[in-house]
Amino acid sequence: MTRLARAAALLTGTVLAAGCSDALTNPTGEALEEQVTLDALTYAGTATVDDIQLMLSEGALLGGPAGIEGQHDFSVSRSITFYDENGDEMDQFDPLLTASVHIVSSVSGTRSRSSDRGSIEVTVNRDRDVTISGLLGEETERQWDGTGSASENRVLTTDANGTREYDMSESVTIDAVVIPVPRGNGYPLSGTITRTLTLTRSNGEETFTRERTVSVTFNGTRYVTITINGEAFTLDLETREIVEG
Repeated sequence: MTRLARAAALLTGTVLAAGCSDALTNPTGEALEEQVTLDALTYAGTATVDDIQLMLSEGALLGGPAGIEGQHDFSVSRSITFYDENGDEMDQFDPLLTASVHIVSSVSGTRSRSSDRGSIEVTVNRDRDVTISGLLGEETERQWDGTGSASENRVLTTDANGTREYDMSESVTIDAVVIPVPRGNGYPLSGTITRTLTLTRSNGEETFTRERTVSVTFNGTRYVTITINGEAFTLDLETREIVEG
């Protein structure tokens, strides 16, 4: 039985034992931990696709890949610095002579998504500090490395188990994420994005905080491995849906 199926069975079993629907909306014990884990997984999948779209849109500023269908609707502020192969700063981007680019950006806005499994709405405030390398000459791919953070994300999740609201912060590491040039299908060829999430939520009269670590490994296709606390699932980069692992 997969974790998604196990969680559903666990939550249903809790309801049968308790004899009331409150066990679904305010679970306790193992059922609560499963619910938090799956909510973190859903958020991380959505945020990962947002990061890819921002990479593609920022790449487009340099004459590179454009975004995936369904481009983000965020407000983005950026500072961009160009460097040559010696590490010296350049006045402007040169498609043949620029070797790397340093981008510091802030993103804000709202992301919402609905499916037959439920809905998620995220109020986004994220910062990124990244370097794009591999640009020198006639490139065939670009590599992204960097870090990021978010301290004011508000996440509202609704499904068969009711509605949960989280205050969520994150630290992000972008490690050797390779984007093809020209864009092809727009999916990263390799690399990882890892998130350490801190989730705060009220469960009845109790307010609690949990941490989860989520890592996505890219492979050049729309279906990629997403791992949370050591357990692997599959993320569909087109739909943002988590496929049972």
